Amino acid sequence: ESQRQRGSVLTKALESLGPAFVKVGQTLAQRPDLVGDEAAEAMKVLQVHATPFSDDLAMQIIADDLGHDGPLAPGVPCEGCDPTRPPLFRAFSQKAIASASLGQVYKATTHEGLDVAVKVQRPGVARQLALDWISISFLASVYQFFVPSLNDYSLLVNEAVRNMLLEVDYHHEASNAQEFERRHAFLGFVRVPKFLLQYTGPQGTARVLTMEWIVGRRISDLPRKLGRQAVQMAVQACVVQLLLTGNVHADPHEGNLLFTDDGQLAFLDFGLMDTVE
Repeated sequence: ESQRQRGSVLTKALESLGPAFVKVGQTLAQRPDLVGDEAAEAMKVLQVHATPFSDDLAMQIIADDLGHDGPLAPGVPCEGCDPTRPPLFRAFSQKAIASASLGQVYKATTHEGLDVAVKVQRPGVARQLALDWISISFLASVYQFFVPSLNDYSLLVNEAVRNMLLEVDYHHEASNAQEFERRHAFLGFVRVPKFLLQYTGPQGTARVLTMEWIVGRRISDLPRKLGRQAVQMAVQACVVQLLLTGNVHADPHEGNLLFTDDGQLAFLDFGLMDTVE
């Protein structure tokens, strides 16, 4: 019980420190050998939920990034928009459906009837990551001073934060997803959401990314038999990535995997990828 309480306290502390520290917590949630089973379980909340920022601010970011001066959808205005202009979407959720360390997601429907997920980047997240980088680098240096090691922890920190900065490049993420889908289509059961670049911000500065809405359940929510099937599919897909294609989804925690109603395994969030040769 005390370990679970410590895990809960650590989870709240990491979330309050910033996005880079949340990423550390997401990784530790997969390492009960380091933090204990109860603490790891407590930190899994960081993989599927983070404190959301203002919905009004998110809607303003969407309008600004997509250069739209009308309402987001009928009955969904944003500050400064012209209510007489055509709406951007047929429908749009006024509350975030999901929130994470680097952004949050809204559900919308295009005028063609396609359900989509609209991901909005947290305001100032790139600057916050840079500040977190400095803080974690300092902590790593202090730790290495007092606990000498052959490992250079600053190199690990630099690589981790560099990858996090790539995660906020939404066009880079869309390109990663397209490549991942192309390389793993032969498996037959891997699903990747289609990205809609016409509803995505400008290249190099995009704060909004829109993709196909995937209907499915998290593996932990599945009945035992389906859960085993989904885990087997996930293991097979990950082994293929490591040993055959070399195109590796580097953040395949539970929050980034969905088992769809038609029996496919959907991978989400392609901001963090790697190559194995």
